[in-house]
Amino acid sequence: MIDQLTQDSCDPNLSVVVEACAGSGKTWLLVSRIIRLLLAGAKPREILAITFTRKAAQEMRGRLDEALLKLANCPQTELIDELVARGLSETDAKALVPRARALFEEVLSDPYPLSVETFHGWFSRLLKGAPLNAGVPQGLKL
Repeated sequence: MIDQLTQDSCDPNLSVVVEACAGSGKTWLLVSRIIRLLLAGAKPREILAITFTRKAAQEMRGRLDEALLKLANCPQTELIDELVARGLSETDAKALVPRARALFEEVLSDPYPLSVETFHGWFSRLLKGAPLNAGVPQGLKL
């Protein structure tokens, strides 16, 4: 049985804030929440994960890709265990097996990718999208 924090943090119907020290499993929790959002029908382009460093963003994206690949290819019993670990009931996990198997391809093939960025990268992208309205000089670079 998973703990209540994991259950609540992964539930796409809840808004949560998780504060924890380094090495406590925040990346696993965020990746799990993204997976649950995708399982619930969110499109990759509707998801934005923001972190502080490029290294953390790359790690999160890498772990997400690894997890989705695992869901696509692992034996069904392991897949169900993975979904249950992310807060789904065993009944719901069994029902979502076909969806879980398709997520890796869906995320990779979407022309508007799921975004895992740093705060400064995301703000830079916003400013570049409407530089005149933001009063930012053309060609802004970080």
